[in-house]
Amino acid sequence: METRASYVAVGSFVLILMVGLVVFAVWLGGSGLRENAERYLIYFSGNVTGLQEGSQVRYRGIPVGSVEDVRIDPSNVERVEVRIAVRPNTPIVKGTVASLEIQGLTGGAFVLLSGGAQGAPRLEKAEGKEYAVIPSRQSGLQAIVDTVPQLLDRLSDISREVQRIFSEDNVRNISEVLGNVNTLTAALAQRSTQLAATIERIDTLTQNIDGLVTEARTDLDRITTGANGFLTTTNTQVNAAVADAREMIASLRQSADGVARLLKQSGPGVESFSTDGLYEITQLITQLRQLTDNLNRTLSRLDRSPAQFLFGGSSGGVPPQGSQR
Repeated sequence: METRASYVAVGSFVLILMVGLVVFAVWLGGSGLRENAERYLIYFSGNVTGLQEGSQVRYRGIPVGSVEDVRIDPSNVERVEVRIAVRPNTPIVKGTVASLEIQGLTGGAFVLLSGGAQGAPRLEKAEGKEYAVIPSRQSGLQAIVDTVPQLLDRLSDISREVQRIFSEDNVRNISEVLGNVNTLTAALAQRSTQLAATIERIDTLTQNIDGLVTEARTDLDRITTGANGFLTTTNTQVNAAVADAREMIASLRQSADGVARLLKQSGPGVESFSTDGLYEITQLITQLRQLTDNLNRTLSRLDRSPAQFLFGGSSGGVPPQGSQR
């Protein structure tokens, strides 16, 4: 029994010693990391729920350090100041940005470092500052989480609108409209034969009107052609009549001139005749001259406008009111 107890004591001592060595090694390594770590500040303007001291810091997904401190920014209460410690020579350069990411379903948060081009200069602290500042940006998941309340409010508004649209009064009105549509559809179905007959009559009437219009156009063309032919024939006949009348007028003038010469040649031998017959002959000559003048005027009017002379119309205008007694 004593031998077995001594074995247990020795084994326990060895086990405790090994655990102590492991803890000492871890502590020693952590102390070395803390002493040689490079520290930076990050300012987040959003929610940092789940982030605490000891949370991981990852560079492109690789663990490179941890969070040392999380507090409200003393100079701006709208920001959260996070101090991180990372391994030396971690490639934090100009262009590197930090974002807050959620780890799995547990809700634990960690700081993710990304960005920065190959060959870019290292990020240096500003003059008079203790630590360099890594710019932050909002992560995609955080943006979704931040917009969830807005989406819920919008969904609530949509739900209220849907409830208002499908209220009892609106549902009743929609039912009445659908009932009226059904009634109208049934009535149209019952009168489909009459509607077809009416449409056919309208089609026939349209065809008849087209035929009448065509006939009227043909008749109008025929009338126009006949009128043109009549005016052409009339103009030819009038020109011939004017020529004949002018020849007759010339003959009458010659006759009148001959009578006048005859009277002059008769002289004293016809003095006794002049007492009774000369006056009548003079009147005859005067009337012949008036007749020729009237014929000349008439022929001039006929020559200028045969249609107006034959079919009527006056160029003298309408006398003003009050001029007639």
